[in-house]
Amino acid sequence: MLERSDHVTLSLSVTGSNEDIAHGTIIPARKSLRRSWNQLPRCQRNLIILGISAMFITLLFLLPTQLLNKSGKQNALTGDDLVHYKDLGNILLGNKVEEIATKSLLNDPQNTGANSEAIQDVPEQNILPAPEPQHQLSLQQPAQQLPDLSKNIEKVNENNIESNKEDVTRVESLENDRAEIELAIQDPNLLPGSKGVTIEEFLERIDVINLPQKQHFHGARNERQVAVVNAFKHAWDNYRKYAWGHDNLKPISETFYDWFGLGLTIVDALDTMYIMGLEDEFAEARKWISESLNFNINRDVNLFEVTIRVLESTVNRNLNEKIEKMFPILLLPLLWQDDSRNDNCVQLRLLGYNNNTLLSLWNKSGKQKALTRDDLLPFKDLGNEFFDNVTYDNYRKRFLNHPQNADIKWEALRNALERNIQSTPEIQHQLSLQQSAARQPDLSKNIENINENNIESNKEDLTLEYDRAEIELAIQDPNLLPGSDGVTIDEFLESIDVTHLPQKQHFHGARNERQVAVVNAFKHSWYNYQKYAWGHDNLKPISETFHDWFGLGLTIVDALDTMYIMGLEDEFAEARKWISESLNFNINCDVSLFEVTIRVLGGLLSTYHLSGDKIFLKKSIELTNRLLPSFLTLSGIPYSDVNLATLTAHAPKWEPDSSTSEVTSLQMEFRDISRITNVSLYERVVQRVNEKVHILEKDKGLVPIFINADTGNFRKFATISLGARGDSYYEYLLKQWIQTGRKENDFLLTDYLRSIDGIFSKLLKRTPKDNHVYIGELIDGKNFKPKMDHLTCYLPGALLLGHHFGLPDSHMLLARDLLDTCYQTYMKQPTKLAPEISYFAVGANEDLDIYVKPNDAHNLLRPEFIESLYYFYALTGNHTYQDMGWIIFQAFERHAKVTHGYTSIGNVKNIFNTRPLDLMETFWLAETLKYFYLLFSDNPKEIDLEKWVFNTEAHPLPIRKN
Repeated sequence: MLERSDHVTLSLSVTGSNEDIAHGTIIPARKSLRRSWNQLPRCQRNLIILGISAMFITLLFLLPTQLLNKSGKQNALTGDDLVHYKDLGNILLGNKVEEIATKSLLNDPQNTGANSEAIQDVPEQNILPAPEPQHQLSLQQPAQQLPDLSKNIEKVNENNIESNKEDVTRVESLENDRAEIELAIQDPNLLPGSKGVTIEEFLERIDVINLPQKQHFHGARNERQVAVVNAFKHAWDNYRKYAWGHDNLKPISETFYDWFGLGLTIVDALDTMYIMGLEDEFAEARKWISESLNFNINRDVNLFEVTIRVLESTVNRNLNEKIEKMFPILLLPLLWQDDSRNDNCVQLRLLGYNNNTLLSLWNKSGKQKALTRDDLLPFKDLGNEFFDNVTYDNYRKRFLNHPQNADIKWEALRNALERNIQSTPEIQHQLSLQQSAARQPDLSKNIENINENNIESNKEDLTLEYDRAEIELAIQDPNLLPGSDGVTIDEFLESIDVTHLPQKQHFHGARNERQVAVVNAFKHSWYNYQKYAWGHDNLKPISETFHDWFGLGLTIVDALDTMYIMGLEDEFAEARKWISESLNFNINCDVSLFEVTIRVLGGLLSTYHLSGDKIFLKKSIELTNRLLPSFLTLSGIPYSDVNLATLTAHAPKWEPDSSTSEVTSLQMEFRDISRITNVSLYERVVQRVNEKVHILEKDKGLVPIFINADTGNFRKFATISLGARGDSYYEYLLKQWIQTGRKENDFLLTDYLRSIDGIFSKLLKRTPKDNHVYIGELIDGKNFKPKMDHLTCYLPGALLLGHHFGLPDSHMLLARDLLDTCYQTYMKQPTKLAPEISYFAVGANEDLDIYVKPNDAHNLLRPEFIESLYYFYALTGNHTYQDMGWIIFQAFERHAKVTHGYTSIGNVKNIFNTRPLDLMETFWLAETLKYFYLLFSDNPKEIDLEKWVFNTEAHPLPIRKN
């Protein structure tokens, strides 16, 4: 009769009509029960609910209590004890409750001290206080193996169980932390959890190399920043006058207000003063922090306010203050007597031991008696705990293995490494090192389990520090050879054997009419420079006077090798005499690191290699020493400006960033003089720039045109261009690779190839009508602009040079197309001279494929296109390129030549109004006329490009084998 399992036949008159009952109507059971329940009086329903609730509450409360009571009777719960409750899981427990309870509460020996009250309090949703008297639960034995009850427990809410576990862990952790806090606040001068170690003792144990790296800021650089600094000073001076040591200044009533009594204004403003470079104000505040800041004040303070204002501002400064009160020097000179030798030897070791030990060794080292090996024996195993093998190895390589470093002064080292060595009275004297270091004990075996990533980072940081130290030593006297034990430059030059001087190069002079014409142009420029601007940087040919940029006689130095190559012996001799007698680098003037390097240092080095004359090397070494302060930066990326007299350097005054091309176009010159003198410092500082830029993120190998010397990072959203501020970065990638022997695995080559691929994919376009290939720019690093500087016209020659040395054919094809476009920028102007900047059509509706804006129509006598023509002629022998160059040379003769020299012009678009600018750039003689002369030579290999590589100022330097 049952048609569905959830229906029953009603045979009792519980509900419904008599007719329904008589006929045995089938009524759903759920509806029947609900109808019956609703018909009961409210009081009866309440009684039924209370009864059922009482039954469940009894089960929930009493059964766990019985278990707990038994567990407290010195016996562990057994499986038999739990078997009566094995089916409770279906109603009350999760399928993991027993397992969790036995594992977490019963089977762990460390929980034998737990008590039932604690257990009942924690998972209170399952175990509630029982009415019976509470007693301690001591679990002394692990529970016996329990039967597997999981099969009897189903449909359990696992989320509740996990929540219970987390609650237990949380409470245990909270209780532990509360206990630790109670211990810590018994004496706030102890380090929590350190078994009585004081804060002072903890600070003494901190190795100096683990201190945070000191940050350097350049101070206000513009009017707006200066205004902000003045506002700070106004606020600070009045606070100091009316509210010193109190929390706040009340400037109108000229008094103070204390919130917590912690000198909040002083502490809260600490890092602001540091960032602004207010050294005096910061020192004053630091002194107050050290001597007067007292936290033991009987006053309620706001946890949040004190944390964000006081704690965050003082944590590092208090640490540094404590460090300065101890003697945690990074370098400790130890003198000993080497028993196997007759002379005293010096060992510089990097230690990080405690104050008293270092002081005892230091004191002994100053007592006219050398330390013996026995004195050092107790410290032979320091490597495991205190000694960094990378630190040791790098320092030894930089300072100890070179005999010329024997006269390093301890004071100089301390000053050079001031970021790691705090000033203390104990080391305010100099230690003169007598001879090169003795054999060093091998401590590397004592050092294990080192994090390789940290090692690489430390190696880089330490190498930078060592180079900074060597630079500091070198610039103490620029007339000494760095790292040479006090050898002067003159003494070094005298020691060079004649056989080690470069072989003198011979040139035959002008051999044809075109070369003669170029020589005459040079002489016309030179004689007027002699007459109106001798010893100054530039000739102003129209006003018959001069212009000084740096005051280094730039025209003379930059034109030296041009005169030598042209065979102008009298002019060269006159210039050499001025170099020897009058060229003075000790001038109190900021100069451009880049310009002085490529023009002056490059010119001197090139002439030294061509002539073999030591006077040019002498001047090169002194100048290089005076340029070194530019590399005293946090990142290793050099500052752009350096003062040759004060030996200080800084970023450009008008902005914080350097030009990418400038910091990456020093390497050829510094590497060359490093190889000549065997002073590796010169090459290391520029190679670091290569390495830093190599790892920076690029856009298909293309780089932004600005980079920050403090951070070592590119400026975000800067323009990407192969013109101004970007050009020679790409040029020097290729030419450095050539200069150093063209190694296959050189990252310089990899970066160059990637950059050319980036040019193809990002910058290369064609005009819609004449299909002129050009290289545009990415404004803000992303928006294409159809603009190409004349400076970019060096690229065809560089591409062809790379192809000559085995790079892809696509480079040669691009070189040809781009050379033609550059030529058209000349030919499309009435003067047949190219403008500084050309623009290109992007749509077919534009009238001209190549056009010039009025502000960009000037010509500065630039050499870049003539340079490319020279490479095409020298590498192919095709005379067509000579003819192209001759047209342009004649244009210079017509429009740039004036009575007293050659001048830049302001307008290439009008042959009747060229607007002469009255300035003869030094690169006119150094580059443009030199490349014209070589282009017109009957011998394409007058300068053999297998043996020489030109720097970016057309100064040839020898190619090295490695």
